[in-house]
Amino acid sequence: MNVNRPLATAPATPPESTLHAIILTQTEEIERFDRLLDAEHFLASRHPSGHTLRQVVVENGEWVAVLLWVSGFWHLQDRDRWIDWDAATRAERLKLIVHNARFLVLQSARRPSLASQALARALRLLPEQWQQRFGYEPLLAVSIQ
Repeated sequence: MNVNRPLATAPATPPESTLHAIILTQTEEIERFDRLLDAEHFLASRHPSGHTLRQVVVENGEWVAVLLWVSGFWHLQDRDRWIDWDAATRAERLKLIVHNARFLVLQSARRPSLASQALARALRLLPEQWQQRFGYEPLLAVSIQ
């Protein structure tokens, strides 16, 4: 076995994804989003306070996944210890963290690797979408479910 042989690498230019992540703003779309979470997510929908961004991952015009992002939770001991925040720093910078409060790949769209692909597409667009919506770009996205 040749241990010096390089591992298989990704193509230099990845194929264009057919997945797109959009943010919802219309009442009808938000109601559909909540109905899907109520029907298919074990925690159901959530009506958070603070900054909230609802993303839908679309493929060929169809919703395949939904993600709910919310502003940072005040106390998460492990997160704060990992970032090395004290109380004053947390108060100053908490808004720079967003939490993925819900992530659902729709039952009708499930296939191998779709969850990873949908999350990757959503995360790639999250900073720009959050900036457009709330006027600042988050520095960290946390997913604890």
